[in-house]
Amino acid sequence: MGSFLQFVVNLFDSTFHRYQRKRGDSMKKKRAIKGFIKGKRITKRNGELDFWKFLFSMIIVIFHGKNLTTQGNNYFQNGALAVEFFFLVSGVLLAASADRNAIKAKQNPTDIGIETFQFMKHKISGLMPNYYVAWVIAFAVEHLGNRKPILLVKDLKNSVWELLLITETGLRGYYSNNVVWYISIMLILMLVLYPLIRTLGNKYYYSVAPFVFLLVMGITYHNFKSLGGPHIWRGFYYKCMARALMELILGTMCYRIAKEIGQKNYTRFGKLCWSLAEWAGFIWAILFMYCGKDGKTSWFLIMVLAMSVTICFARVGVDMKIFHSPIFNFLGVYSYSLYLGHGYWSHKMNLIFPNWTYTRKLPIYVLIAVVTGCFIIGVSYLLKVFWKKKGKKIKGIFFV
Repeated sequence: MGSFLQFVVNLFDSTFHRYQRKRGDSMKKKRAIKGFIKGKRITKRNGELDFWKFLFSMIIVIFHGKNLTTQGNNYFQNGALAVEFFFLVSGVLLAASADRNAIKAKQNPTDIGIETFQFMKHKISGLMPNYYVAWVIAFAVEHLGNRKPILLVKDLKNSVWELLLITETGLRGYYSNNVVWYISIMLILMLVLYPLIRTLGNKYYYSVAPFVFLLVMGITYHNFKSLGGPHIWRGFYYKCMARALMELILGTMCYRIAKEIGQKNYTRFGKLCWSLAEWAGFIWAILFMYCGKDGKTSWFLIMVLAMSVTICFARVGVDMKIFHSPIFNFLGVYSYSLYLGHGYWSHKMNLIFPNWTYTRKLPIYVLIAVVTGCFIIGVSYLLKVFWKKKGKKIKGIFFV
């Protein structure tokens, strides 16, 4: 009898602890969502967003495989439009940072100019040292087979604008890593958008942002046949500047909408509807990148992606346990290094494998890009560890 009672007690105890753990996990998720809604930093990464980051990065890698063939038979011929996803995500994160800093400023008022400088400093430091590790590899790969030291020195001198991340102002010079135009234009526009959001607050979200977005969207729709071709010069700006401005502003609006819909509680059916809408939007966008034409439909694609990105950030859909895995968290972080580590290889594959077909070169090219991305993230991690340990001593050589 005593052993039976002990068994019942143990069973109740274990059941109670399981319930507490589940309830604790549920509460952590709710706090994470509320943290996003209130503009606070989320400690738990959005695994679903990390999955989409990796997938769209891989689409860009495959798209640049077009350099492996002259027959026009490459996969994802409209894969360049995957960049639209990253501009929208960058816009959401920009608005979230501004919202978070606005809350801090209520406790400790700051000058907007200084705050903008601190924001840009933090943003740029988050891109390092991966950016420069990738640049060193890119410069070396682009000069494979070049035995003229004078040309090497000339290209190195003309790379200064790329190293300063300001190529999209028009200061092109020599381009080692052709994909970093996205980073350059994003930073240049954030330098203006961040103080606007912080200064205008709700005026920005409900008046200025919608007006400027619709204005730029109409101008680009009227003047350009498609969204592709970022480096078409329009007298005083590149085409990519209008494209990025439109999508970053739309991303900031997505953030505000995500806050609104994230504040409500939904039934299981309601969550299912949100998830279906999100996935349908992303899947349609991917199919369009694979087999569609980069024409006027591209502007509709922006709106579809904006819908899916908004739902993904709001976390109002079905909670899929698979995305809780740290694997997806790693893929989200890794996607940046993958993006930085592929473009230059697509230019050299024909030199390395001159007689191979496109379908034979493509898997080798993708594999090299994946390995290069791993190398970039690995070396960058080691450099960060080194700086954490030796940074103060190195600074001590130059500063008192």
